[in-house]
Amino acid sequence: PTKNRPQTLFPVLRNIIDNINGNFEVVVQDNSDEITELPSDLLASGKIKYFYIPEHIPVSDNTELALTNANGKYLLFIGDDDFVSPKIMDAISIMEENSIDNMTYNAGYYWWDSVEFNKTN
Repeated sequence: PTKNRPQTLFPVLRNIIDNINGNFEVVVQDNSDEITELPSDLLASGKIKYFYIPEHIPVSDNTELALTNANGKYLLFIGDDDFVSPKIMDAISIMEENSIDNMTYNAGYYWWDSVEFNKTN
């Protein structure tokens, strides 16, 4: 899901398209104030499915719409500013080889340079 953040969405999509090999699709469920025009290089990949809904809805509803529009055996949920490791397809291969239905992992922690913390410890 995304809303009014093409400045973070486009680099995420480029990273996925440029660094992950294999059979996959990326569902972009956009709830921005105006329709987001995806750059032609991203559309040319053929791996991006773009859906737009102009109504103001909660992020949880926008997420549900993304899930509804997704196809395939496995789903990796990310936000519009999340990194996806190129090793994701290796993880899927391990799941396939070992009949694993789902996988969780310890999330990485990061923050933007502009973030200021109330407590430094």
